[in-house]
Amino acid sequence: MEYVNLGDLIVAAKNNRCGDCDFPVLSITKNDGIVLQSEKFKKRIASKDTANYKIVHRGQLVQGIHIDEANFGIQEVVDIGIVSPAYKIWDIKRNAIVPKYLEVVLRSPRSIAYYASKFNGSIKRRERLSDKDFLQMRIPCPSVDEQIYAIEVLDKIIALIDSRKQQLLELDNLIKARFVEMFESHPRETVKAGSLFQEIRNGVSPSTSGIYTLKVLTLSSITQGAFDESAWKNGIFDKMPAADKRVSKTDFYICRGNGNKALVGTAAYSKHDCPDLVFPDTIIAARVDTSKVCLPYLFYAWKQPEVRMQIETGARTTNGTFKVNQKILSDIEIVIPPLDAQLQFAAIVDQIDKSKVVGLINGIMNGGVSSDSRPDGIETCPSEKCTK
Repeated sequence: MEYVNLGDLIVAAKNNRCGDCDFPVLSITKNDGIVLQSEKFKKRIASKDTANYKIVHRGQLVQGIHIDEANFGIQEVVDIGIVSPAYKIWDIKRNAIVPKYLEVVLRSPRSIAYYASKFNGSIKRRERLSDKDFLQMRIPCPSVDEQIYAIEVLDKIIALIDSRKQQLLELDNLIKARFVEMFESHPRETVKAGSLFQEIRNGVSPSTSGIYTLKVLTLSSITQGAFDESAWKNGIFDKMPAADKRVSKTDFYICRGNGNKALVGTAAYSKHDCPDLVFPDTIIAARVDTSKVCLPYLFYAWKQPEVRMQIETGARTTNGTFKVNQKILSDIEIVIPPLDAQLQFAAIVDQIDKSKVVGLINGIMNGGVSSDSRPDGIETCPSEKCTK
């Protein structure tokens, strides 16, 4: 695999400004790249005066502000659009690299780690990567044919994963149905959530400066229906966070605040210890008393309508953000059956979770990228043809 400097593949575009013209305003999203700002926010949030906004043409690379969150995108939305003056725009040498392939590389974990290693600036969220360091980044650059092949394979895998989402949803619905079936008529008592916790504590958020760089969970790690240990970003600390601020398999992690009322108070748990992950003060950790409750049961009990109603009723609004605190959460009334019944339910959850993993692996293996079993429509990689 050949590696080249990014500067051999892109060059800074001319900074043409919008002026008196009327072009659509574009934004960069973490997951979808370049989108119309009106679609991202359902309204226009750009300044009414867009004269200084930068013009971006179809096919150009746009670099956002927070590149440690993969803020890159190829502009394929409109022929001519405009973006914030804070964004950077690059022309792509299309004879050397396929634009979509470049976007994938720039948004990859390997590249994000490089950006973080080169950041300068002492204030979090204002860190910058110099153009010199950016253009000196070494990236994998196979032949154009192999780049096209890689993108085709990636598209097929993404389509495969999307097709599995409905199956995963059905399995989740099965768990919820089993929960109701097992506990609706089962002997049980109602207790305050605080009685199920040995302790409850807030996390610690990064400092404005410091000497320690660590992985810090984002709220999406616990608000998307399951714990996602890949949802993190680098944070700087002036002192090393204590062990009780690291992710543990014995804790129940709860969202302390969110602009979306439906997400405040949502929770998740990790199935294993992640001592390299710090949780911020926007997350509350409750150490469960395993003699009273098991985490799989608590996770689904926490999703029940009567619990959600209590959380949303107790939430307070501050500057448009819905928030809960330790006292509100501790006072939540929750139904608790005998521990042995909870453990039976946990075994069912574990079995269904295994089915999810097996189904996804089988899907990838059956429609994957090996030379003997490729996604429909994907032919042999050009480099493989040469070796046969």
